[in-house]
Amino acid sequence: MGTEALIAKIYQKVDAEIAENKARLDVETEKAISEIEKNADDKYSGIIAAGKAEAEAYLRRESLKAQLEAKKNTLAEKNCLLDQTFALVKQMLLGMPENKKTALYTRLAIANIPDEGRVEVCASADMSIISKMLADSDKRFTVGSALSGEGILILSGEKCDIDLSISALADAVREETESAAASILFAEAE
Repeated sequence: MGTEALIAKIYQKVDAEIAENKARLDVETEKAISEIEKNADDKYSGIIAAGKAEAEAYLRRESLKAQLEAKKNTLAEKNCLLDQTFALVKQMLLGMPENKKTALYTRLAIANIPDEGRVEVCASADMSIISKMLADSDKRFTVGSALSGEGILILSGEKCDIDLSISALADAVREETESAAASILFAEAE
């Protein structure tokens, strides 16, 4: 075998090894590319899923914020309505004709003067009429001076010191009825 044949055989062997290495590298490259593509697809899917979850969470938060804001506005409107209602009640009581106001003061005085002790009655109404009406009751009282202002009735003595002014009465009624009114008005807000 000559040198040329030996060189040809070496070339053949080298070409075979090159072909074998190329085939192996092609398979490994294909496998690496496939793995990289799979990893990229997985990362892409993960990023898309995370973005979608984040967008849904954001949408949920914004929706809850909007619902809370709507409830807050509704509650504020209902509370304003409640305030207006009690202000109107106070205004209506203050706007009663004097004879009805005097009768109301007398009934309030009779109901609130204690059975024991003497009480001074002062009001922003005609004290002579109140005095006559109270005289028919068995309550012990003295007539105080007429008070300036509107809607005022004060009982003061050893056993009591009571503000029965229209403002105080309206505030007391509001305090007594406000929780019931609020539970009706704000029931669906809970």
